[in-house]
Order: sequence, then C-alpha cells, then structure tokens
Amino acid sequence: MKKGYPFTDRTIPSLSGVEIGRVYSEALLYNIKRLSQLCGHILKGRISDPLKIILTSLILTVISANNVTGQISQVGYNSAYVSNAKTIVLNKPSGVVAGDIMIVTITKNRNADVSLTGWDAIQAYLGGNNSRRAAVLYRIAEDIDLGVTSYTFSIGNNSDACGAIVAYTGADGFDVSPVSITAPTASGTSVTPTGITTHTPGALVLMLGMSYSTGGTTPPLRTFEGWSVATSPVLNEYYDIGSSYYSVGAATGIQACPGETGIGTITVSGTAYLGGIILALKPRVDTWWTGSNGTDWNDGLNWSNGIPGSTSNVLIPSCSTNQPVVSASGTANCNSLLIGTGASLTVEPTAQMTVTTSLTNNGSLNLESEGTGTASLMVGSYSGNDANIKLSLSPSYWHY
Repeated sequence: MKKGYPFTDRTIPSLSGVEIGRVYSEALLYNIKRLSQLCGHILKGRISDPLKIILTSLILTVISANNVTGQISQVGYNSAYVSNAKTIVLNKPSGVVAGDIMIVTITKNRNADVSLTGWDAIQAYLGGNNSRRAAVLYRIAEDIDLGVTSYTFSIGNNSDACGAIVAYTGADGFDVSPVSITAPTASGTSVTPTGITTHTPGALVLMLGMSYSTGGTTPPLRTFEGWSVATSPVLNEYYDIGSSYYSVGAATGIQACPGETGIGTITVSGTAYLGGIILALKPRVDTWWTGSNGTDWNDGLNWSNGIPGSTSNVLIPSCSTNQPVVSASGTANCNSLLIGTGASLTVEPTAQMTVTTSLTNNGSLNLESEGTGTASLMVGSYSGNDANIKLSLSPSYWHY
C-alpha cells in the first residue's frame, strides 16, 4: 500500500489475505494529518491530549459468497404435475453440489406410497383416507448426483400428483430428526403441524404444506394463504404450487437462537384435506459461541464444541449477552467465521487473529489499537458489514 492513500475512496482494493488491522492502522498513520485537520486538530509537535479516531463506516473489502459456512441458503426449486401416471419427474435444481440437501413434497391420489431408491420418505394419509396421499422425501446430494438432471419418483398406477423439489446449501443435514406429517382426519381450511425445538443457532426452519381439495369433479385449486409458528421464527412463503385437486407449498425462516418454534399454522383458500410438517436444517459449523463463562475467545467453556482451531468452521450468534473478545496479546484461529446478525467480535490491541478462508460479518467486527500496538486480523476473504477500526494515538509520542 502506498503512503498517502486517499480515504475518500470507498474501498481499498486487493486486501484479501492481508493483515487488515495492521495495514489499516498503517494507512491511518499515513493519512493522520489530513484526518486530523478535518477534525479540527493540527498534529505538529507533541499532542497535548490523547487523540482517538474511530472509523465506523470503513469498507474493508466485499467479496461475493454463495455458500457461506454457518449460513444456509436456497439453491432453487422445481415443480411438476402429472395425470394418470405411474411416476412424476422432478428436475434437479440448478447448482446443486455434493453435500447439499434436497427435499421433495408430493400430494397425490391412489393407494400407493411415493418412493425412489436412495431417498428417505415420510408418508401420510390426508383426511384419514389411503387414496389421498402426501409424502416428504429427502436426500443429501453425493458426487453421483452431479451428473443427474432429474429424479423419477414412483407414485403408483394411474395416479394424479403435484410435486416440488427444493435444495439448500450450507446445511449439515437436519437439526431435528424429521418425525411425521400432521394430517387431520377431517377437511378444513387450516392445519397445525407439531412444533419442534432446534438445537443449533442459525437453523433454517422449513414448513411444508400439502392440500387435496374437496368438491366436485373439478374443484377450485386451493392456494396457501398463511404460514406461522407460535413462537419463532417469522416464516416467509417460498413456493405455492398446484393444479386441480392437488397443491404443495413451503415457507422458511431462520431460528437465530436454539429453542421451540411452537405449534405451526398453515391456512388455505378453501376447504381441503390438509397435511403439514415442520423441519429444521442444521448450519454447517464445527463449534459455535455460547458465552457460558464470559467473553474470552480462548475459554473452551464459551464454545459448544471447544475452542476453534485452524480447521474449524465457526459461528458467533447473538444468543448470549457475552460476546467474544480476543484479548490483548492473545491469538485466535479458525478456517471460516460467520458473525451473525446482532452478534459481535472484538479483537483487542496486540491480539492476532487468522481466518484462513472466509469471514462473513452480518453483525459487528471491532478491531482496536492503542499507542503501543494494534489488532491484527488475517483473512482469506471478507464480506458483509463494514468493520469498526479504532486508532488511538498516545500523547507521549511525536506523530507525522
């Protein structure tokens, strides 16, 4: 970095893989005269009072990240409808890679289960009648799936069916083992799936709905009108697909901290035989911050699975009032780091931290310094919110 780099520029380029704390402190020192003049100070000779300059909207560097460790995101979905068929074909969402989780929801008629080798399945009768069926199937993508363009599910002879397939990346399977589809024996305009209790911060809660319309030979299509749980999180509809008698839908939300969702409620536009289930996907992390014993990063009691190491994928949620601090002269290492919304991480003066691959800051990152030392942060890539960088100049030294 050349001296005199203008801080009027919004971004300092090519900082991936550098010691952000030290480099930026150096840049601040090069430009301190200009900044001090803006603040009404002239730095000539000895400073009479300590000067602290805190920059709170400095963009370190922003790098796009489609698959952030600790953060689950949707890959995409596809749907299909068939009539008088033995199978239903669902195209694999584009972009699925090994380790992603794929989930299928199907509503159909006829007395036959939905099946496909290699997929786990949950089956249910809608309205207590075995000729009205709902099924949820799921699979963790493997290398063999990379060459697959579609999946063909058996639905029984002469069946009508509506189905959808959705894929998620960044998930380490289910946070709560799937149990059963809630399916009342009577028709109605709502169904209340059984609530679950998540175990990991940042779990993705997924509510799936199935509808089989009642009425004449061509009843009106039932659309999904509302999705909610009694406690948290807030759910947003992801898809609502149907044709004639049959429809399937989904809604999702992120459960920031472990806990109960409470009972769910799905409402539809008219009377139908209904089914619903609440699932939770686990973020792909090795250890996450609990703050059970204070704020010290290097205290194993503050982590769900021990102090992070250089290969650890780490999540800092906002669940604890004790947010992590890498203490002065301390060290911290991890492979990847996600600072969740409302969470924070502070690296004190002379502390050193290395994040080998990616640091995603959805909360607050604080890099501190004092007259005798600065925080050091080494990252492979950085994305998210601006970091807060603090520079303190001692009154005991000359500054130019």
